[in-house]
Amino acid sequence: MLRWRGLPIQLFILTILPLTLLLLGIAFGSLFLHQRAMRQLVGERDERATRAAASAISEQLKHRAAATRSLARRAADLGNPDHVIADAVFLLPDFDGGIALYDESGLLASSNDSATREQTIGPQQLAASTAPPNTAEFSGPFTHPTNGQEMILVMATTPDGISSSGAFSPESVARKALDDILISGDKASAVLTYN
Repeated sequence: MLRWRGLPIQLFILTILPLTLLLLGIAFGSLFLHQRAMRQLVGERDERATRAAASAISEQLKHRAAATRSLARRAADLGNPDHVIADAVFLLPDFDGGIALYDESGLLASSNDSATREQTIGPQQLAASTAPPNTAEFSGPFTHPTNGQEMILVMATTPDGISSSGAFSPESVARKALDDILISGDKASAVLTYN
């Protein structure tokens, strides 16, 4: 039977082995704490990115609503819908599905392209009468009749009954919002939902 009497063996058992186990415990414990801190940091970064994207999308929707309200008011003030549409060319990048103006009876008065004139997408997609005057209302997603792309319509009506509408792709809104927030090469996905 081996006796635990020698100084080297006692030194190993009483000093070196406990210190080695202590150092291993500290190393693995700090590795665990570091991984947990990194996961928390990444989670916070993702949460900030999500909030920033939601805020950017919200601002874009507010801009589109304000633009349609402004178009309707301008058409009511000027009484020349073709002139109002011609002056609103700067809004076309925001309304990739087109913009249109409607008279008091809901008939198409003017639009930016012939496709919208032939197949108006305004009152059929969104009942303007449900929206209070000087407010804008968004439709649910629908398929554009001419290009088959998924669109959302925003429509505003003045107290005089003049309406304006603009159709835009939710994909373009998301792309604009996420391009500034996500870094290229990030493995991320986004899902837009409609309430």
